[in-house]
Amino acid sequence: MDTYSSVSDTGLWILSFAMLLGRLEIYTLLVLLMPAFWQK
Repeated sequence: MDTYSSVSDTGLWILSFAMLLGRLEIYTLLVLLMPAFWQK
């Protein structure tokens, strides 16, 4: 198993930012698929 200890600080910031963007994209898709969003 590998760890992220060999990744630089800049790389960790980039990976964290990419993880947050991925989560936000999932939330956007969930909202768009909810029927209550389209009934207004």
